[in-house]
Amino acid sequence: MRVGDKMMKKTRKIIAITFVLVAMLVTANSSALAGWKSMTSGTVNYLEDVWGTSASDVYVAGWHGTILHYNGTSWSSMTSGTTKGLYGLWGSSGSDIFAVGENGTIIHYNGTNWSAMTSGTTDSLYAVWGSSATDVFAVGWGGKTIHYNGTSWSSMTSGMTSPNCIWGSSSTDVFAVSAFGIYHYDGLNWASMYTGASSNLSGVWGNSSTDVFAVGNSGIILHYDGTAWTSMTSGTSGYLLNVWGSSGSDVFAVGVNGTMVHYDGSNWSTMSSGITSGLFNIWGNSGSDVFAVGQYGIILHYDGVPVTTTSTTTPSSTTTTPSGNTAPTASFTVIPSSGDTTTPFSVDASGCSDAEDGVGALLVIWDWESDGVWDTPPDAQKTANHQYAAIGTYTITLKVEDTGGLSDTVTQQVKVITGGGSNTQPTASFTVNPSAGDTSTAFTVDASGSTDDGTVLEFHWDWESDGMWDTDFTIGKTASHTYSTGGLKTITLEVIDQGGLTDTTTLDVTVGGTSTTTASSSGYNIGGMVTGDASSNVPVELSGDDNQILDTDDTGHYEFPNLNAGGFYLIIPQLAGYDFDPPQHEIPSLMGDELGMDFIATKTCPCKKIYEEESEEVELLRYFRDNVLSKSPEGRELIKLYYQWSPVIVKVMEADEDFKEDMKGLIDGVLELIGEVK
Repeated sequence: MRVGDKMMKKTRKIIAITFVLVAMLVTANSSALAGWKSMTSGTVNYLEDVWGTSASDVYVAGWHGTILHYNGTSWSSMTSGTTKGLYGLWGSSGSDIFAVGENGTIIHYNGTNWSAMTSGTTDSLYAVWGSSATDVFAVGWGGKTIHYNGTSWSSMTSGMTSPNCIWGSSSTDVFAVSAFGIYHYDGLNWASMYTGASSNLSGVWGNSSTDVFAVGNSGIILHYDGTAWTSMTSGTSGYLLNVWGSSGSDVFAVGVNGTMVHYDGSNWSTMSSGITSGLFNIWGNSGSDVFAVGQYGIILHYDGVPVTTTSTTTPSSTTTTPSGNTAPTASFTVIPSSGDTTTPFSVDASGCSDAEDGVGALLVIWDWESDGVWDTPPDAQKTANHQYAAIGTYTITLKVEDTGGLSDTVTQQVKVITGGGSNTQPTASFTVNPSAGDTSTAFTVDASGSTDDGTVLEFHWDWESDGMWDTDFTIGKTASHTYSTGGLKTITLEVIDQGGLTDTTTLDVTVGGTSTTTASSSGYNIGGMVTGDASSNVPVELSGDDNQILDTDDTGHYEFPNLNAGGFYLIIPQLAGYDFDPPQHEIPSLMGDELGMDFIATKTCPCKKIYEEESEEVELLRYFRDNVLSKSPEGRELIKLYYQWSPVIVKVMEADEDFKEDMKGLIDGVLELIGEVK
């Protein structure tokens, strides 16, 4: 037999073994599919609390004044009247709902509108609960406790320190948990009732006055039987943030990194949420209609139905594997690509596809401006029309969902010019300051002098006029650049209007002397690129002296404009199933545009949880992926399957050291064969 034939035979053997390995990993995590499915929230804001009156009347509160409502079919945004963070939510009915939050914010819903209430405090409020419309409690920062009697809010003396959550069985039996224990209100006074918790307690819920659960850090779960609090074995070391149940024998707790556990009346057991992002709160209409909310607009729903499984029996073992499901592929056309304010833009998503479902079974959702709020409910109808009222460039987002709850998104842009479609070419013009400097000089350009016939202009720059544009088109008129070499440099500006017409102009600067400039006092931009295994639609969070979340565009670019000079900022990308290098960028004091805050995204890899990042094992696996698997259809399918299940595999390895060791043994065997082939 030829050497080449031997190598090919061995390579095929490795692929076969690796297929078995992935199948085993998938099998070991079949519970990840059980019952929990992602819902389309229409926002990337953090969602802090959920509460409702029925299966078709559910409310969610979150950051930046977010209030969402679920009508049994889809989620929609409500006008809250505030931009403050909302952390707690409770109501006595669908026409009497309270939301509390940042800086003492309280808003009330009367069944028609949300309106502000006077809380009497500027301390942030974290939770709210009541026994009736005239007996409502809210707790928050520094032990702040206030009470509503149906007319006004007033302060209470509680003696609590940092309460996180509140719940009661009646107006004379109220429990609150904090970093330092559990407190109880008997209708007259608050008193400490438990101080034995060694971990921060963050959530409390009860089935009755003698069946109460409290949860917290390090997987702690406490139970109150009407006499004493006792510790329960939770089965997790994760930080549990809140708890809810439909009965004393059907209780759920959720927490950081997608942690989820369930109590059946006898024991707690882990559930897989299918995500790695934090879950902040949970509420249900029944044990088969439960909602969990968390980071980046996540809403999960549990229908109480376990995953469909098939069993395969061999002489030595019986393996249960979940019914397979792969995500659909989103695709659509839009006609025309440009028009005016009278133009109906027609979209057609008939090109969407799915390996398991026919196109007719797929649901599509449209966001006409890509503003994070879905403008249509999920619908099997694949065509739609939309007309824009104002000129501009609009990005249309399509989301397609299959019957298994998996989804995919895609975007396209359309341009809307003035009525009737008339358009004239813009005129490009800019200034540069200074006109001469050295390699330490920040040359600032300003395109405010550019003009057009009323449409919005976008600008991009070529710092050395080498034919390679150094910035993306943006509506920002100013930018800065520092040269690494001296000489005469020609800067080119190109402007484009909303009708697609362009104009360019140039100016020269001399680099080589000694010149200094003074930084602007405000209006600086922070931006960059996300590249690698993920680029478009990656949520990027800005925190520090300003708090924003936005998604990268189709090219992977993001930009936070007009930030204050001297401010402290953190930039953190977050996308389930991906790691980022670096994990974050920190700007201690913003003194100019920072447009190089780039990240490289890599799919979460179970092997990196076993071996060091730059180890020989990881390098060998990369070689095998890039030089062997990627060269054949079956190999590429294996790569796809591997990364599809990687987030779930990693989650189980983090929770189960024995499973991690078993996987290491299997992968070590594959590595030995790969080494022989290489």
